[in-house]
Amino acid sequence: MDKIEFDELVYSSMNHLVINQDNIAFFLQVLKETDNRDFWLILPLELCKTGDKRLVPILAELLEDSRTVNYRGNFLTALAEYDYSEYIDLLVKLLNDNWEVRNKAADMLVRIQDNLSIEKKSNLKDKILNSLNSMDEKCSFLCDVCGELDIEV
Repeated sequence: MDKIEFDELVYSSMNHLVINQDNIAFFLQVLKETDNRDFWLILPLELCKTGDKRLVPILAELLEDSRTVNYRGNFLTALAEYDYSEYIDLLVKLLNDNWEVRNKAADMLVRIQDNLSIEKKSNLKDKILNSLNSMDEKCSFLCDVCGELDIEV
């Protein structure tokens, strides 16, 4: 059996996956260690159903992992089911990710805003303003490049 056949077999068996207290540690480790994108799509949501809080730091780690760039949506969906208030910096960082991730991160920030202390809200505001300033600099730079290339914007 070659790798493609194996991956297809694994993916089809994921529909029959049963995660319980006897095997959850194994599946948490699989999620943490795997490079299999099918696992990244399915395991976060299945593990989330267990309510096991050991999933939270694994999700946060995977959200920052460059290998998961196009697979972060389900990680955020799963993280949203837990207390993610200690991951505000990560959510702000994800506001610069792809459309799905940006929107999920923004929704998650809005959802917890009333539970944040004044200090945390102030820090959140500063981080978002810094991000906006960085985007403004990038836009200005790209407009200058367009001008040098005689491209109308």
